[in-house]
Amino acid sequence: MGQIKDKAARALDKAKALGDERNRIFVELNEARILADAAALDAARGSNQSLPLYGLTVSIKDLFNEAGKRTTAGSKVLANVQPARHDAEVIARLKAAGALTFGRTSQTEFAYSGVGQNPHHGTPGCIFDKTLVPGGSSSGAGLSVAHGLCDIAMGTDTGGSVRLPAAINGLYGFKPSAQTVSLEGVHPLSPSYDSIGPLAGSLELVITTLNVIRSEPLEAAIPDRPLKLAIPEDTFTDDLDETVALAFHEAVQKLSDAGHEIHLVSFTELVDLTRALRLTVSAEAQAFYQDYLEALKTDGDPHVLARLHQSDGLTAADIAKLHEDRQTAITLFNERLAPFDALLAPTVKCERQSIARAETDFDAVNGAMLRNTTYINLVDGCGMNIPTARADMPPAALMVCGANGQDEAVLAACRVIDPLVR
Repeated sequence: MGQIKDKAARALDKAKALGDERNRIFVELNEARILADAAALDAARGSNQSLPLYGLTVSIKDLFNEAGKRTTAGSKVLANVQPARHDAEVIARLKAAGALTFGRTSQTEFAYSGVGQNPHHGTPGCIFDKTLVPGGSSSGAGLSVAHGLCDIAMGTDTGGSVRLPAAINGLYGFKPSAQTVSLEGVHPLSPSYDSIGPLAGSLELVITTLNVIRSEPLEAAIPDRPLKLAIPEDTFTDDLDETVALAFHEAVQKLSDAGHEIHLVSFTELVDLTRALRLTVSAEAQAFYQDYLEALKTDGDPHVLARLHQSDGLTAADIAKLHEDRQTAITLFNERLAPFDALLAPTVKCERQSIARAETDFDAVNGAMLRNTTYINLVDGCGMNIPTARADMPPAALMVCGANGQDEAVLAACRVIDPLVR
């Protein structure tokens, strides 16, 4: 057996050992196809081993078209859609870079929540405690890497859906500036806010994967000077769980002790402007799923259906005002962040929540989990989750953020920050 086929076989055996949890992580795991593709990569080793992702396994969220496979977006109402005729552009790029696609991962229905619940496939548990939520919407994506089944996972991020499962499961996950990665062949939630990003177990693998899927590569060279970092004095840092606040303070202190400049900046105006994202996403998703709204009453996730109806009654003028409010948020964020290399914030304001509590108090749990990541989608920015070390607790989560188009600067800052807080 070749090296890549052997690696794939071990991963498939490990997935089987998870029992029913495997089916909560993957909606499709075709062993014969995976092993055949792995054998083909082994056979082409001489000509392909210089490819940037050669032999690395990557799971695919159930929003990306793959030729011959159904894209069901985690929903029963899409279970019988026609198989895709072509790979999404991102998938084609991954394959051209030598990656082995390894299963389609579960997610929140339509990718519309930060918790990671799915009543159709079941909700997988956090890698540190199966009674805790996995983070969403890219729940299976995060766990496919956290369980050591895949090297990389492809996710989407409309309000935090890459960074949240990365934060909950101790991984790296990047939400790029939306226009830098093609959405061609990706099932939408909200075209105004959707973006695509990878999750992985290391910062460098995230950056390598980004350079495969981006329209233009980046270098992210480490600056030869101390970083100048913005720390929110409000908005991102108010009402934190005590342990989250302590972990954030300790990470910032490590950076300060290493000689990097720390500056407090206010972003309080963003709080009232987040309704622009919440209602725009609802309106765009409702328009896309208009023909399924009746079926969703019996065959859908009730939490997702309720979010689809948040925008009921909005007029064209209301929608236009929401886009104006978003532009206000973008301008404010860009101006305040302009003097700095990056903004630092906790990725999630609260500790990991139980699946049981999420089921009984969904709105509160979902809102708390999404709060900080949503601000970055609102301002059309970019952001990386970095796991940070804590004594006697699972890792905390640090978000390193930038304005739209500042991906390279943010990733360069991450290369400085990561070894100091990891």
